[in-house]
Amino acid sequence: MEGLPLSWTADIANEEGCITRSSLTSTCICSDFRKIAELTQLTHFNPKELNQWYRGFLQDCPSGSMMEEEFCRIYRQYFPFGSSDILASLIFKAFPPEKDGTVGFKQFVVNLSVVLRGSTDETLKWIFNLMDRDRDGYLSKDEVTRLVDAIYKMVGNMVELPPNSLQNRVNNLFLNASEVSTVSQVLLTCSALYRVKP
Repeated sequence: MEGLPLSWTADIANEEGCITRSSLTSTCICSDFRKIAELTQLTHFNPKELNQWYRGFLQDCPSGSMMEEEFCRIYRQYFPFGSSDILASLIFKAFPPEKDGTVGFKQFVVNLSVVLRGSTDETLKWIFNLMDRDRDGYLSKDEVTRLVDAIYKMVGNMVELPPNSLQNRVNNLFLNASEVSTVSQVLLTCSALYRVKP
């Protein structure tokens, strides 16, 4: 399972996707066949992968819900050379929260599936929603600049960036120097920039 934290892949699941150690049976979601069937339909993960993600989720979030601070701490492990807290906070806020402001496993794994295995359109729409902080269906240059700046801070000094790189990258997403961009404009622009099908 590429991309999983090592602690999340330490146990091997059997063919049904259930982790075999008896001490871990409480972390197996395949005992509720409706839940595993629903998550298999909602994600690009198979039952075995879902159980591995669930086990890891419970290791980091024993309550079964993830708070923003926990998500930032986990994210920091992947990007130790820069400041990843701003980006992690933006990403956390893109997950649909529970009433108490936490994120449950379902919200986490559905969003993760889009990012890791979604189609180009699904991923770009997810990124659009990540940037659209006021949820008005449009991106302002300020919203885009905030996300791109957070990414630059996350990579820290690992990558040397040319002067004005931040503003140039933001300007590339806006057609005709518009101050706002819609999801369809972003999809078309990204398709042209990265030669992907819209």
